[in-house]
Amino acid sequence: AAANTGDTIVVANGTWTGSGFKNLSFQGMAITVESAGGAANCIIDCENDGRGFQFTGHEDRNSVLRGFTILNAYIEDIGGGIFVQEASPTIVDCVIEGSYAWQGGGIAVVETDNALVSNCLFTGNYADGDGGAIYIDYSNSPVISDCVFDNNGAQSAGAIAVYSADCLVINCLFTGNSAESAGCLRFEYNFSSLINCTIVDNESYMDPGGGLYVYGDEQVNVTNC
Repeated sequence: AAANTGDTIVVANGTWTGSGFKNLSFQGMAITVESAGGAANCIIDCENDGRGFQFTGHEDRNSVLRGFTILNAYIEDIGGGIFVQEASPTIVDCVIEGSYAWQGGGIAVVETDNALVSNCLFTGNYADGDGGAIYIDYSNSPVISDCVFDNNGAQSAGAIAVYSADCLVINCLFTGNSAESAGCLRFEYNFSSLINCTIVDNESYMDPGGGLYVYGDEQVNVTNC
């Protein structure tokens, strides 16, 4: 709350718990919040009650979250670990683990332009609806790059669900994700691109699309995967 535009807040190593260390907001500021020692050493444990961060103040890519593990987030709505709405932050070098939501167990991105998620690990997250790791809806040009999606699950789209958006997914690894429908990736009614990705050992229990499920009249470009 004391920060000014352009400031960097450095968070000490440790495991942070309790009401003051979750449901954190950038309050619309163009600041960087980063850990002192990287995600392995700086953990926000939501203790299955609340989420780690939320970006709802029209933040842009100059609002940077770097180097945290967000663990055991739990939200009955959307966006377990991180919730982004009408904002476009930069989320980099983070681990989202063991988190739950109805949509987007790890992260939900809705009604945004140009949000960036890069070099992050999503593991063991779950959604009762769509997008065990990431749920994207009604968004322009979000980018997911150089991320690993391992052992996430959902009713549909164990790793990433993209609806009504033109999303770029590049240089990512998807392994061991599962769902009843669209075991790993689901693209519906959008113009998205999947480039330089590896999709291996994912499973759809009931419907087609263990690795990739595309629905609707629009176009999804799959290149060098």
